[in-house]
Amino acid sequence: MSNKRIVDFLQNLIIIALTISALYLLTRFPMVDGAVRGKMQEFLVGPDNAVQETADIAEAVSAVHLVVTDQYEYGRYACLNTATDGAEFQKLAPLFREAIGSAAEGESVSDEIFRTALERPGIYMDLRTALPMSVISVWLGEDGADLGDETVRAMALVAAQETTELYLLEGDGEIRCYVSALTSNAVRELMVSFAPNDGGFAFESGYETLLPYTVHVQENPAAPVLHASVPAEYTSYNLLTALGFNAHTTSRYYESSGVEVVVQSPVTLRIGADGSMNSSTDGDAVQGLYRVACAGEIPTVREALQSAYTIACVLREGTNAAQLTLDTVERTEQGWIITFYYHANGVRVYLGEEKDALRVVISGDTVVSFDFICRSYAPQEQNSDLLPPSMALAIASMHEGAELTLAYVDNGEETIAARWFAR
Repeated sequence: MSNKRIVDFLQNLIIIALTISALYLLTRFPMVDGAVRGKMQEFLVGPDNAVQETADIAEAVSAVHLVVTDQYEYGRYACLNTATDGAEFQKLAPLFREAIGSAAEGESVSDEIFRTALERPGIYMDLRTALPMSVISVWLGEDGADLGDETVRAMALVAAQETTELYLLEGDGEIRCYVSALTSNAVRELMVSFAPNDGGFAFESGYETLLPYTVHVQENPAAPVLHASVPAEYTSYNLLTALGFNAHTTSRYYESSGVEVVVQSPVTLRIGADGSMNSSTDGDAVQGLYRVACAGEIPTVREALQSAYTIACVLREGTNAAQLTLDTVERTEQGWIITFYYHANGVRVYLGEEKDALRVVISGDTVVSFDFICRSYAPQEQNSDLLPPSMALAIASMHEGAELTLAYVDNGEETIAARWFAR
């Protein structure tokens, strides 16, 4: 190669490098419109239909109620709000996963049959909210299960002669039983890990007015008083940074109510000083967190849940909000609506006016909107002053069809305590 060709080649290489550097710097410049910036970034890195960093959806459900029955009649262990990342649940999860993956020959059974089955060695798991079976399968890591898509509130593994029966308590009260390939010994071997503590179910308590499979305990669980607040890290800068926006954009203004409006076409953020925010798109193409990675026109439940939970984790980490846990998953004609709630050490926090902590709306492969209420909860040294569970159960029985549950209610006060509720 001649010297002139070498010089020309090096000059062209330098020009290309300078051009790419200039385009990159433009994408970081505050005055560049969001849509233009998006096109530049797509040119530089190529089209992106996937979220680069995704959250582990196995953590989307934070806690469950457990009842474990050993070899002896009514020798039950019961625990409210068992953490799903704890050692107890981690021992049980593989069994449910195997049973769900191998379940076959399902049939509807009566409450009488189910209650008789619950007297045998087994594990009962209350999810605390009714979820589609497909979501439960994805959460437990068994995508291939085909048990329909009815909403399920609770599941039970009951040891039979050689195999294990899987019972599903559906949201409408129907109970279905499936034969699984899980051996009964796998269930029986775990019984020694759970010493009976006289817990059980409402139908055993004599209070027939309560939901029959309400889990009750003999001793109050630890539930500290909480200091509730909008975290100091809840700022427009942190939100914009977490969501992949230009945090220094000048495309912003304040409404008379004090709400800050930030526009980075095609997305608009409305950030309230009280911790509430809304994000919406105008229908144009979006990238990053707002694009759901999916193979088809409408995401599968796994793809939708993955996208929504990733947004939940991004918002939490960006603002130091309390931990969010999955509440509802609703299929719509256009896509999905997925909601989350806050919890403190597994105990649910209800927000005033029945508000969701996070509500994500997906249409096609796009997150078209989400509403977020940013709150943090710091445990105090003082424990909540709770009624004895037996007394709370008796009071709850005065409400037909109620379930006794332990929860916090956040109406905006700085200090909140846990209470028994009949819901």
